[in-house]
Amino acid sequence: MDLRNCTKQELSQMPYEYVCEAYYQHNPNAVWILGVFFRHGKNGAPQNYEKARQLLEIAYEYEGAGSGFILGNIYEEGLGTTVDLKKAEDYYCAFSEETHDPTGYSAAAFLYLKNENLPNRDEKIPEYLKKSEALGGCPLSDTLIGQLYIAGTPDFPKDINKAVFYLERSKNYKILGDLFSDEKNIEPNYKLASYYYELGMSDNMDCCAKYAFLNLYYGSINESWTNVSKGISVAKKSVSYTHLR
Repeated sequence: MDLRNCTKQELSQMPYEYVCEAYYQHNPNAVWILGVFFRHGKNGAPQNYEKARQLLEIAYEYEGAGSGFILGNIYEEGLGTTVDLKKAEDYYCAFSEETHDPTGYSAAAFLYLKNENLPNRDEKIPEYLKKSEALGGCPLSDTLIGQLYIAGTPDFPKDINKAVFYLERSKNYKILGDLFSDEKNIEPNYKLASYYYELGMSDNMDCCAKYAFLNLYYGSINESWTNVSKGISVAKKSVSYTHLR
């Protein structure tokens, strides 16, 4: 079978053995696809972080920064190699600079957020978040920016309206529910908290538990609270789900 001209999209749907054959036929797209297959153990390929790194670095030399995000993750986590946070940062940034995809910058910001001993941390986090936002933002950077506006920093002074904007855009409804039910940041608004927890219930069981608690507890002390029956229903579903896990 002639696989020399198969695209990445076509190769990504093929079994590992076919992509190996495309590689032996000198299809350059197979280099990147095999790297991804080895990184994740996909399509029948064995998971092999060292081979993934080697192939993705070859692909990086061939076609530029398209492999940068995965390489950044490999060096950040030390998968098949030693941890190298500087290389991870460089790969993440190169990925965003060349592809105009904001996720590389957001990953670089998160890298600094997770590693307190990195130099220039307080400058790098807002720098990369702002660069991600300039490219349109992504759920990770929106979540981080929203949390910074809640806490208040020199680059993101406390602004609850801006926090809500970014957290709604990232669809991080649990943090929004926590924001409006926690007395530490603002005066609680339990109806808003209930609203956001309800929005997040479809994919976050923690939201289910907190929604149930709000509607049961505040319903018991406030006669005007109208969602008690729904709170009971959600509580039962949450308990059933927990027992099934």
